[in-house]
Amino acid sequence: MVAADTTKPEVPVLPGRLPIAGHAPLLMSQGLRLMERARDTAPVVRIYLGRKPVYVVNDADLLRRVLVTDAPAFAGKGPLVEKAKLVLGNGISCSTGDFNHRQRRLMQPAFHKERVAGYVDVMRAIAGERIAGWRDGDRIVMEQEMREIALTVAAKALFASDIGREAVEEFRTSIPIAVSGVAVRTMMPALAALPTPGNRRFDRALHRLHQIIDRMIQAYRRDGVDHGDVLSMLLAARDEDTGEPMPDLQVHAEVMTIATAATETTNGALVWAAYELGQREDVERRLHEELTDVLSDRPVTAADLPKLEYTRRFLSEVLRLYAMWVLTRQTTRAVELGGHTLPAGATIMFSPQAIHRDPRIYRDPLRFDPDRWLPERAAEVPRNAFLPFGSGRYICIGEQFAMTEMLVVFATLVRRLRLRPVPGHVVKPSVAKGGLPNSLPMVVESRRT
Repeated sequence: MVAADTTKPEVPVLPGRLPIAGHAPLLMSQGLRLMERARDTAPVVRIYLGRKPVYVVNDADLLRRVLVTDAPAFAGKGPLVEKAKLVLGNGISCSTGDFNHRQRRLMQPAFHKERVAGYVDVMRAIAGERIAGWRDGDRIVMEQEMREIALTVAAKALFASDIGREAVEEFRTSIPIAVSGVAVRTMMPALAALPTPGNRRFDRALHRLHQIIDRMIQAYRRDGVDHGDVLSMLLAARDEDTGEPMPDLQVHAEVMTIATAATETTNGALVWAAYELGQREDVERRLHEELTDVLSDRPVTAADLPKLEYTRRFLSEVLRLYAMWVLTRQTTRAVELGGHTLPAGATIMFSPQAIHRDPRIYRDPLRFDPDRWLPERAAEVPRNAFLPFGSGRYICIGEQFAMTEMLVVFATLVRRLRLRPVPGHVVKPSVAKGGLPNSLPMVVESRRT
């Protein structure tokens, strides 16, 4: 690592800074557009959230340094994650350093490929049951429907036993309220102290979630049976150095982490996949042809998933265009990056979605094209320029689970139904909803051919 050099030029400031507020209003109103402006300005630019400087990294090679090759110098996750930790606990999405590495080792068996394959039947049943309630001509709110599927899958993966039914229902009710409240507390912490109806709903939902998770941990400890679910795996995990189990407080934090990730990540991908499916009859037709060839008239199984090559390419393209729009890291010491010196404790911000839409990396980047992920074309994309699940030491541990769930959901949906957009309805990403659509109503058509 090159030592920090204070003679290096200052990082340029992105135009549009306001007195006192800095770039915060633009970040909240423009979201991805602001990240794209930063990307097109310089490899590293400075924005201000209030008076606090934040360094936006816009170059894929520099981002690989941040996430992979020089990761120890950028090992902090930033102040937004620190605020989320106050609500979610020190789970794998909020923890850092050696502790995070230890937790990843303990949790990894719950997300091994073979273990994830065991959840396919549950995923298919949940998706099938939800979709069975849709009727020809129904107008459904897609973000609500996909959230129900994602939350129920996550809850049943966590709690497969009969005593877990209450927890599944509580998660379906309270997790969306908790996720929304966490977003407010990380982006606008001053609002969290106000006695608003929304804050009271959040407090009640969080209290119920903490209660039910604690009850489930205690019940599983007493039972001592491996139910084949994630909670059983967390309770059975032992530190390879000390042989000690994961403390109940940490198990609690990891359960909260897994449940909220299902809402924020998988749900978002499912919703945007439904949107693209409704926009593109050619894509929908190819998906259906592949599913017919592979499955004929039977339900999808874990053994079928490797054969769904076009469906996987379709989902990869969804993840490219609709990845997380912003993530953060924090420097652990002064460091040189892109010809500039960043101080210790500096907040680093980057946008996977802006990188994924960079015309210097992707040809015709705004075009939805699943075939860009054919092996010969995918080889043209630098490995550090596709990061829907992050990269390096903090890459999402649930990547395999999420991809499996998306494949199963769309294999189940496309076999039965078509989705069509509502005429005249304009769909836009919402910063307040973490990049989800402002609203995505769709019309159901029964599949007759």
